[in-house]
Amino acid sequence: MASGWVYVVHNDGIQSPKAKDGCKTYKIGITKKTVSKRYYGLGLKMPGEFFCKFAYRFDNGRYGEVEGMLKNLLNQLNDGGEWFNLNTNALKGVQSVCEACDGVLDTDTIQKQITEKDSIPPKYTPAQWANMTQGQKAAAKAHATQEIIKQQKHEKRSQAGMKAAATRKKNAQKNN
Repeated sequence: MASGWVYVVHNDGIQSPKAKDGCKTYKIGITKKTVSKRYYGLGLKMPGEFFCKFAYRFDNGRYGEVEGMLKNLLNQLNDGGEWFNLNTNALKGVQSVCEACDGVLDTDTIQKQITEKDSIPPKYTPAQWANMTQGQKAAAKAHATQEIIKQQKHEKRSQAGMKAAATRKKNAQKNN
């Protein structure tokens, strides 16, 4: 059975206007291996720093099932995708579900990966990264940043094109 984690992270730079009554916006996610590459990209796209509120390791392979249960239970608190507006009681509820499903508290592993000083760009393995000079690492990070920015621009152009096509189609239907 594959091990994996269910984690809850927070970033003070991300605050939803929907978060009221002592709630903060948290991301609930899962990973089988490492979150450092995911947060490398997210850190470039979002303000502030990510902090792991808590994470549970599931050696029984149930991390995906637990994530699904949590998202169903917290559906009314969903702020889009994997983001939820949670208060202290809701966070305690998440922890209770994880513990009831035999999750082992393992926050430090995930936090270390998120805040790792030399976070690894997506195309490199930890072994490759360890063998690189500081100059190579700086160049690799700069290249990865440029690629992410290029991808974001492409996605925006694609979305604008799809929106324009939908508008043209809607207008054509009105005129017929």
